[in-house]
Amino acid sequence: ENSPVEFESAGATETPLRIAVRWVENGSRVQLEVPTISGITYVMEWTEALPAPAWQTMKEFVGEGAVQVIEEPVQSGAPRFYRVRVR
Repeated sequence: ENSPVEFESAGATETPLRIAVRWVENGSRVQLEVPTISGITYVMEWTEALPAPAWQTMKEFVGEGAVQVIEEPVQSGAPRFYRVRVR
């Protein structure tokens, strides 16, 4: 089944952002769906451990007012944690 897992994150001064995560192609790829606002720059980042000693930039993109879909191969070994920052 290809049902999304949704995560919501918010701090004291942040607006919650819901990201849908889906496994695609028999679990060989992960698909991240990020709702966007037109003209806002977003940075998708990943790390292999929490708390994160460092976050790695995966993709930077400008929102178009629609859902931005980002796909990458599933990595073997350590788990991956994802976050989206607004720049």
